[in-house]
Amino acid sequence: MRFSGKVALITGSNSGIGRATALAMAKEGAEGIVVHYSKNENGAKETAEEIRKLGVTALIVKADLRTGSEAKKLVDATIGEFGKIDILVNNAGMFDGFVPFCDQTEELWDHAFDLNVKGAFMCCKYAVPHMLEKKKGVIINIASAAGVEGGGGGAAYTCSKHAVIGLTMQITAELGRKGIRANTVCPGLIRTGMVEDLLNSPEFMDSINGTPAGRVGEVEDTTKLILFLASDDSSYMHGDTILIDGGLIVG
Repeated sequence: MRFSGKVALITGSNSGIGRATALAMAKEGAEGIVVHYSKNENGAKETAEEIRKLGVTALIVKADLRTGSEAKKLVDATIGEFGKIDILVNNAGMFDGFVPFCDQTEELWDHAFDLNVKGAFMCCKYAVPHMLEKKKGVIINIASAAGVEGGGGGAAYTCSKHAVIGLTMQITAELGRKGIRANTVCPGLIRTGMVEDLLNSPEFMDSINGTPAGRVGEVEDTTKLILFLASDDSSYMHGDTILIDGGLIVG
């Protein structure tokens, strides 16, 4: 019960890694979970229903995190319902599908940075003051193995995920001694709807099967790491970037 009495705001928790993280924290005694979505309302409702079955309060909030006012609305709703935010997991994001460099458009670039970077920054910006009031808070930013190498996505995705890691480091440098603990999780290929096309590509799967782990990652693989970083078990970890990629960038 590592999250007894804790309130967690998890962006993009209507599916995939976000949903799995929300349910896992609920199972470990969280007081409340904020289920965020931007388009998939049914998915958010399903996540919230599963959380409530565990006897945990779930709040559903719709917000387009590409806009600062929407991020503020999300945080304000959390404070209005629970009065605090103990854990913020910036999981919402988009993938650019390996669009070739010269085919990347300004629109694609803006979309990737507005959601993957600006969205995470804005959620931190509005959540951190509430954490500082209690002199304690945990932030976990979800980047990607593409955030520590080239070729893990197209230019927009890769560059945006590098920026997410920089965001975590800056938060740590400025706020670490004020009680805010931030770390970055960098998943490799995880079985979610975002990469469904890749999972259906025999050529791509051959490359994955040739990695040290020899398999695609499951959402639970990533969730276990997120929960560790969100808990007091990792209290000495500040500003770290942790890969969970089955040896993808090695193999």
